[in-house]
Amino acid sequence: GRSASVLVSVVPPVVDNSTGASGIGSTAANLNGSLTSTGASPTTVYICWDTSDKGSLSTGAWAHVDSMGVQTVGTFTEPVSGLNPDSTYSYRSYATNVAGSAFAVTAASFRTSLLLSAPTLSSPAVTNITTNGATLGATVTAVGNAALTSRGTVWGTAAAPSGNALAEGSTNAGAFTHARTGMTPGTLCYYRGYAANSAGTGYSPDGSFYTEPLESP
Repeated sequence: GRSASVLVSVVPPVVDNSTGASGIGSTAANLNGSLTSTGASPTTVYICWDTSDKGSLSTGAWAHVDSMGVQTVGTFTEPVSGLNPDSTYSYRSYATNVAGSAFAVTAASFRTSLLLSAPTLSSPAVTNITTNGATLGATVTAVGNAALTSRGTVWGTAAAPSGNALAEGSTNAGAFTHARTGMTPGTLCYYRGYAANSAGTGYSPDGSFYTEPLESP
């Protein structure tokens, strides 16, 4: 009898990126896709990404074409970094095998978050100096793209103090003052303003003063 031949359908792969990006930060994100059909084996998968959708005609139109190597049917993720904060990006999954190549039908887009920074402060100020305290303050000149969680002053007997922190109570930008106590009479004290947000703590430059000495009996 005649031997039967088995015909295997060899077609281009099918990819999708409808799950979109995840883990989006200010300079990095995870670009997610899926290989829904290999068509033929082996199939190599890529992520093409750029500042806007460059279409599905050529990988050469995209600024970045990242290979994830040979993949089987399933999901894949490409971590990317070096992105610009507060910027929009688009990507398409792309796959190729011996039968041909295919892009995802539509692009996925995402926007990176703002680059958060700690607050900045200036203008340390002191008034109402007594034997054991003074009214201290500073000016929050910028909140750093994130809401303040606290502001206040710190003081000590050495430069660039960070101890004896006390919150002033407000979380706004601008100048503030509040009364501080607990200092030693006739002592050189250093102080500075601080403000905190989710990115960190910023300090003003140092100020300094001598507390009043105790009166001689």
